[in-house]
Amino acid sequence: MKRKLIIAAILLVVVSVTVIYVVNFTGRSISRLTGGLVSHKVELPNCAQFIGVVFEKKSGSTVKVVTYRGFDGSYYTEEFKDFSPLEARIKWVAPEGSERVSWIQKRTLSRWTGSEVKVLLPKDFYSFAGPVSTPEKGSGHAKNVTYWTKNGELKTQEYVDWSPFEGVILWQLPKEASTLNKSKSPKGIEAKSEELTTIPEPL
Repeated sequence: MKRKLIIAAILLVVVSVTVIYVVNFTGRSISRLTGGLVSHKVELPNCAQFIGVVFEKKSGSTVKVVTYRGFDGSYYTEEFKDFSPLEARIKWVAPEGSERVSWIQKRTLSRWTGSEVKVLLPKDFYSFAGPVSTPEKGSGHAKNVTYWTKNGELKTQEYVDWSPFEGVILWQLPKEASTLNKSKSPKGIEAKSEELTTIPEPL
């Protein structure tokens, strides 16, 4: 009788651990298995404005790379992994602000210490045009920031780990699109640090 109780207790522990693991650490697997009845929930407690998300395959699992604007007015890019608690966070520093940037801008330090990596936005930055992507590049990773400039242009700035060679794309849009974009980012507007810390209106 005692042996059966021990076996039952062991089975209960195994089942409980399995359920906790599947629900919390396998991403959307539980949602797929239940036909969408159970959603995979990801908390964004500091998100005031959602910019976008990029899904990237790394080390056999899917990483969700989310870019958003926080309640403090700053922009952030945060990664959420399926199988690992080691997740990095980038804080994008306003180009005309006084906040110091991180000397080491690889996200490895952020993953192991829980601190955020502070990266300087381009000098002509006005607002994000989409989420940040972080593809592998050589022995490290790149960070691709697509944004509207103060003159209403659309650019993508590349940040490369341990390399001074970083590319910039200027997207040539149709005249009609440029006119529309400049209505959002008028020529001559200065994206000063105090303007970047204004809480955005709900979309």
